[in-house]
Amino acid sequence: MNGVKIFPIHDVTSEYLDQTLDEGSSLAVRQLLSRRSRSGVQDQVVTLWRDMGDFANNTKAASYDANVRWLSSRPWIRVVTAQQIAMGQVSYKGQDGNTYGTWGTITQGNATTTSIVSKDWVDHASGENYDNWYHGGNNRPGLKNLSFGASTVFGQVGESGHANTVWNTVKLVDTGAANLRRVAETVIHGAMFQTAFHNSTNADLSKYSTGDYISVDNGVGQTLADFARNTQSQTRFANIYGRVQIWNSTATASTLAAEAADVDLDGANEYLLYNSRVFAVFEGKGGRMTAAWLRNPGSGLVWQVAGNFASYSGTDSENEGDSNFVESGTMINAYRTSGFKDWWTVAGASGTNSGVNGDYSVSAASGNTGWTFSRNGISKTISLPNTWAGSLNAAYSLGSNSKLFVRFGLSPNLLDLMLNGHSNLGNEVTADVSGSRRLDLVNNNGTDTIRAFVVAPQINNAASDVTGAGFTTVNRRNQAQTHQVEVELTGAGPHLLTLGFDQGVDDQAPNLSTDGIPNSWWDDYFASQSDWVAANDTDGDGMSNFIEWLVGLNPTLFDINSYPKLAITKFGSGYKLSMPTIANRRYQLQVSDDMSTWTNSGQPVDTAVNASAGLLEISDTPTASKRFYRMLISTVP
Repeated sequence: MNGVKIFPIHDVTSEYLDQTLDEGSSLAVRQLLSRRSRSGVQDQVVTLWRDMGDFANNTKAASYDANVRWLSSRPWIRVVTAQQIAMGQVSYKGQDGNTYGTWGTITQGNATTTSIVSKDWVDHASGENYDNWYHGGNNRPGLKNLSFGASTVFGQVGESGHANTVWNTVKLVDTGAANLRRVAETVIHGAMFQTAFHNSTNADLSKYSTGDYISVDNGVGQTLADFARNTQSQTRFANIYGRVQIWNSTATASTLAAEAADVDLDGANEYLLYNSRVFAVFEGKGGRMTAAWLRNPGSGLVWQVAGNFASYSGTDSENEGDSNFVESGTMINAYRTSGFKDWWTVAGASGTNSGVNGDYSVSAASGNTGWTFSRNGISKTISLPNTWAGSLNAAYSLGSNSKLFVRFGLSPNLLDLMLNGHSNLGNEVTADVSGSRRLDLVNNNGTDTIRAFVVAPQINNAASDVTGAGFTTVNRRNQAQTHQVEVELTGAGPHLLTLGFDQGVDDQAPNLSTDGIPNSWWDDYFASQSDWVAANDTDGDGMSNFIEWLVGLNPTLFDINSYPKLAITKFGSGYKLSMPTIANRRYQLQVSDDMSTWTNSGQPVDTAVNASAGLLEISDTPTASKRFYRMLISTVP
């Protein structure tokens, strides 16, 4: 219609989503879909919709679930999204017997003579001219001429303003890097899904018999509605994906840079930090990392791993909520959490959250590729150690402040989180690492394994985003597609923190004799890369660095008694064997009757990449008069 491809929404049929019959769809829906199915034409679509606000009602949500279950279980109905059809992901058999992936359209022409019909409240509030809402006029603040903190006005797509700039930028993001393109599209679509809705001071919709309003809304006192203002204000952030696209297409093995550039169109510089693997954006406001992306240099795929510009912001600026809730109530205040967010600062007997959106002074890091952010005694230098590491290192100094709580918003594979919620997101896995605490968070959808991790002196597991509200989801996962981690720093410092991202296996340093040992392990024990030699016996205990890594020992500590042992205890006519295990290892028990010929006993046992230390127990009942046992330890293939 008018050159635009549209999906008509079946308003009347959608209302039946509030009804069920025998724990399935209502009779009216069944009859409609039955008629469509028996017509012999497969490329037909019935668009049923629900407003997200309806799911606040348990009855409506339960009815919706029952309908979806029933529809999904009918072999003659296929439940898909309109976007899947538009992207050619839903094939059908045509009446000629051939299979097609692209759906045809029915041209309705240019309906230029069709009368404009709108709901009374829109017609009334806009002064019977919708242009008053968008362009402004007749006492109404429009959308087109607002800037929302940008250096230019919002404007109009196809004409001018930052809305048009961002729209054109997103169109240029490479469709080959599907992960990046789809998230970029979601950000701009999420920011422009509504238009210039207003708050009206006149709600009298009564009319004369002529159809004219009795009490005309003259626009005096109208303001742009909060949800519309907050949503539209986020449009400019989609522009950042254009810069990420440039990085992805130009990065090489030697890329390592800190760059100041205005990538979100606010007229002020953001602070970029990137190498061949990771790209991060920082703001002077809050000294925060607002988003980060992980890159696979081989495939060119890019995953957003922190920050969520597509989620509702709750603000018309780039501020983030500085508390979970507004004062002591239950009204949500924080909708987003970025990285290195200085959540709560303690000085003496008092504390403050002013660092969340406070203005930090920014300077280039001395001697490192990075940035130093400073405010009220707190100084943090965030840097990239080399060209290939997927981790950001931060050194915090608190000055006279006694304590600082820092929050991180992790979104490993944001696109998958948008599509599948938390179904592929694992639980936190924590472990002690060389005097610090490491937390791993893995998202594995069967195709991509994306891991985010935080290493800090102390991780606050008691941190919460539930204060006086009855959330029912996982604690610290109440913000859209985000898992929060809180770090606690005590004393002047310096305190060393690491925020990293990878594909489930630590990035390997090029041209080093590491034999596949993860870089994080070397970093834990050796200050210089010149010592990263797997064949060396650093502590002189007779075991090489490789063996000590393989079995989970400290390569700098001479302690032969800590070598893992296979314990054997007798029970009944057999034996119970036990061995301590660590993550990402294969344990294969072998047996022998003469210590000359060894054979495998049972299947090997593999531990997960993110597993905690555990104990492997195996039972054996030998038939010979004597038996010997040994355990082979290797990496999981």
